[in-house]
Amino acid sequence: MAVNSYFYKLRQLKTFKNCRLWSTSFANSELNPDNPDFEENSEVNQPSTARLTRHVREINAFFEQHPDFQHLKRWVPKKVLETRPYKSPEHIYLVCPKIATSVARHIKQRIQGVTFIGESNAGFGLITKALLNEGVSSPIRIYESLPEFQQYLNESFKNEDRVILYPKDFFSLRKHASIDRLNCSSTVSEMIEGISMRTWRDEPAITLVGTLTNNTFLKYLIRCLILQREPITYGRIDLFLITPLNQWQIYTATSDNVYRQYKAVSTLLQTFFDMELIDKYPRKYFLPWQNHSKKSRGKKDPSNFEEVCLMRMTMKKDFPITADHFLPYYSFISFLYARGSGSIISTCEKYIPNSGQSLIVPKLPHEDYFEDINIFTKFKELTPKQLISLYKELAAHEHFDSSPFMDMVEQELVKSETIDSDLHEYNTKHK
Repeated sequence: MAVNSYFYKLRQLKTFKNCRLWSTSFANSELNPDNPDFEENSEVNQPSTARLTRHVREINAFFEQHPDFQHLKRWVPKKVLETRPYKSPEHIYLVCPKIATSVARHIKQRIQGVTFIGESNAGFGLITKALLNEGVSSPIRIYESLPEFQQYLNESFKNEDRVILYPKDFFSLRKHASIDRLNCSSTVSEMIEGISMRTWRDEPAITLVGTLTNNTFLKYLIRCLILQREPITYGRIDLFLITPLNQWQIYTATSDNVYRQYKAVSTLLQTFFDMELIDKYPRKYFLPWQNHSKKSRGKKDPSNFEEVCLMRMTMKKDFPITADHFLPYYSFISFLYARGSGSIISTCEKYIPNSGQSLIVPKLPHEDYFEDINIFTKFKELTPKQLISLYKELAAHEHFDSSPFMDMVEQELVKSETIDSDLHEYNTKHK
């Protein structure tokens, strides 16, 4: 105990001496206002390149190395330019015209008969400019919510009749729809005004281009498809998304991938969308940049941090299940499959009694069915196609319509309709 006490006092003494040394050096420095040599307007006391943060210095050097878009720097909002979050930013903005040209050429090669093109999170509208330069004749609507970018876009496209600027973010459609229900407003209808309705088997009615860093919009789009709400009522939607590589890996994940990547949204997207990886681009040409901890860098592929990908997602003309099964299948994936570590047989028996035997020995012909399902088989061992076959086998069971699972499906539908009706009733009374 005496030895430990001695070392403790010694550490305290060293700390005290260090503090005194620091105080003395500060008192004699030019940074101390009490020092007679202190000058209020001296270079030492004014912001300089040496005193700027490392991130800002790197940003300044980045723009200096690229004179073809250096003039854009003054238009970038301060919170986009000078921040470098650890979490994935909600929006990222393209600053390189060459990448915009590449994106526009990929898009033009893949679209035909399009009547509506929208660019969301447009930033400087570089992709819109490139599409116009590539000879795309369709009107283009730019969706941008930041006032600084809106000012630039108004100046850039003031003489272009084919371009319409809308001060909202299309990828935040879920938020706008909620506000519409609460305030009895029509923001969503205004955002898609002018779109021509098409049958489902026609070419897509809406083509959207933009940067997307999370799957919130895609989840909302799937729910709109399930419940047949705007904008799905206009026809199929074609998406050209610039997204982080790890998001692409989640969207296309199957049972062969890491379980953490293979999620319910993976199965739903592969059920309702055709997906294509088109190209990859350096992440540094999209602002704001993002910090990554050493821990995350050690666990993930370095390309996830250094590149983003251009992908195409188009709603399928033909679905593997009929429309009357959309909601039950959605509930099956969202509530049963989402418990990926659980056993298929025990979970399904709980919600559809006596269904285990038909899952082990299927009665229907299937294109792809998981072999040798047993009481230990887990949901995430099955591919999306095998999950569809599993659902079809459940839906054909004699107790399916009267099962607790269908009660859960009806509750989900009633909950959705009740929210809408309650909001409408509230707004009618308080107008």
